[in-house]
Amino acid sequence: MSSNDVILNKIIEQVVLNYHPTTIVNLQDLIRAVDVNPILSSFIQEDWELSKKEKHRLDKIKKLVEKYPQYVFTSDALYYLHNYLRFFNQTYPTEEDLLKKFPLFREEIEQMYNPKKKAPPVKFSYKEYKINPKSVLYHTTNAFELFEQDNERTPYGTSWFNIDSIYDPENIYAFHPNRGGMRVISYKWIGGHPDKKPKSTSRLTKTYPFIDLEEIGKNSYPRIMDARKITSIPKSVLEDFLNSKGLETNLHEPDLAKNILEQYGITWKPILVEFLKSKGYDGIIVDNQEIVLFEPERWLFFDSIEQSDNVYLAATELIERYIENKETYSDSNILNYQLIPEIASKYGVEKNLLQMIFNRNKKFF
Repeated sequence: MSSNDVILNKIIEQVVLNYHPTTIVNLQDLIRAVDVNPILSSFIQEDWELSKKEKHRLDKIKKLVEKYPQYVFTSDALYYLHNYLRFFNQTYPTEEDLLKKFPLFREEIEQMYNPKKKAPPVKFSYKEYKINPKSVLYHTTNAFELFEQDNERTPYGTSWFNIDSIYDPENIYAFHPNRGGMRVISYKWIGGHPDKKPKSTSRLTKTYPFIDLEEIGKNSYPRIMDARKITSIPKSVLEDFLNSKGLETNLHEPDLAKNILEQYGITWKPILVEFLKSKGYDGIIVDNQEIVLFEPERWLFFDSIEQSDNVYLAATELIERYIENKETYSDSNILNYQLIPEIASKYGVEKNLLQMIFNRNKKFF
């Protein structure tokens, strides 16, 4: 494989890793791909300019990009690639020159130039999990991986939910004022039973005006992959998926100690989600009875919010009132013998516990 093929593969790989959503590759896609990779951007200077756009220079680069039939390259992108490869080859004539410049990237560089043979295909079967339509999903406002959305009252993006129980904070004494008091938010599933089509769409239209009812009619419940019985999605399966998108790459072996969405690292997580969605799955369920939905706004509807433990509510009010009136409550006597007892009595909590939570968190404000 020539150095041009190697470097071009690396650039297109980075384009895909940037979660490129379209089949058109433009100049900005390539600039962004080069910029985020230390090897690719190593010789680019602020005053680096493209040479004149001469049509006859594009013949070679057009042949090189023929192996990516899924993508259409704009003329600016092709000129950029032509000049980029020329400068790259001038800077690093051989693989050894590149290794001298980046000794810490030896494994990656050697893999670029000498890709290992593909492992034999691993038999992989998809296992579905049918959710009980009566299941209630919960999350809390102070759990870092989950958060509340205001406008459509459903979570953003990819969200995790616990099916059976409310997430308990690890330690109530480590209350952080910026996260506020815990509120438990419950959601309900949109649509009916997974094996039954809805009898009428009129009720659904009124209740869920933002949902595509045609979609609900075809599949009234999300398809969930059961990841509890799958130790990993074989890298060969993912590589085949990437090859179908015009990208030749060799993934590292997954870390089976990690969650299925983290086994290939943060970099490849969007690709894994896209792969699962391409198979028709709307989410997965994992060992600890948690569900992750790739597009929760399509399947979940806000049901209720419960205020949480009175200790959290008391701590929230205490911190807010202290921050608003620091001058008054800088007097420890007023704070300890007036404000804290007043709020502790209001919420029916131990004043000593409230004082301890306040003191542990005072450094944050």
